[in-house]
Amino acid sequence: MDLKIKRIRAAGKTLTGMLTVLAACLALLMTGARLAGLRPYVVLSGSMEPVYPVGALIYVGKVEAHAIRPGMAITYQLNEHTVVTHRVTRVEKDPNNPSLLYFATRGDANEAEDGTMIRSDQVIGVPVFRLPLMGYPARFLSTRKGKLTALAVGALLLAGWFLLRWQKAQRTDCENQQPTASR
Repeated sequence: MDLKIKRIRAAGKTLTGMLTVLAACLALLMTGARLAGLRPYVVLSGSMEPVYPVGALIYVGKVEAHAIRPGMAITYQLNEHTVVTHRVTRVEKDPNNPSLLYFATRGDANEAEDGTMIRSDQVIGVPVFRLPLMGYPARFLSTRKGKLTALAVGALLLAGWFLLRWQKAQRTDCENQQPTASR
């Protein structure tokens, strides 16, 4: 029975360690990238597959509009609620304002160009790297329910750690208080 308890404790410690490392990696990816000037976005549609699959987490870095060329993927604010990442097919200058550029875009998985030209002031940046499937947990954790779940899991892990430490202290106290046989 004692060996079984040791194995359960070892498995619990391993699981706790793995969850802690996973949480630290997610936190680093979400905050560390922001410190480096990158903004994370979750891919919600298949318009850019297979390069940016649904559920991927992409990190977007700033770019000067004049550096954008056909063939580059850009991330832009389509409207107040929609951010899109599509590939540039053409670049056109505004005849009335040469500093303003317009970009024609198309999703890699789409057959036709998008119907609206994108102004240079709508461009957020270019995707720097992507993490397949990491968008799912990132999106969940950005919701109220996800934050509460993360808080609850963290509290449970912390409570479990304190409980294990308390049990170990109790066992140590019991072992130290056992009378020794005198000769």
